[in-house]
Amino acid sequence: MLSYEVGDIAVSKAGHDKGSKYIIMEVSKDFVYLADGRLKKTDKPKKKNIKHIQILHINDNSVKEKVLSGITNEEIKYFLKTFGGNNV
Repeated sequence: MLSYEVGDIAVSKAGHDKGSKYIIMEVSKDFVYLADGRLKKTDKPKKKNIKHIQILHINDNSVKEKVLSGITNEEIKYFLKTFGGNNV
């Protein structure tokens, strides 16, 4: 079974946002809460079933630490753009 962690980058596999990249803000049993800094902001992240996302294995502990301590929407957009994210 895959482990989902706060700060990981996820790609949507299903839904109207298919192909969009997000950062995981929170993890619960069957769902993750995602933010892209543009449409889904940190104050109201998108709730998505874990079956409908794929994790990109990019190890960057600074992002995980930043999410846990408080990340801004601009920082999320910059990070996703740096790793070939959404057209922001």
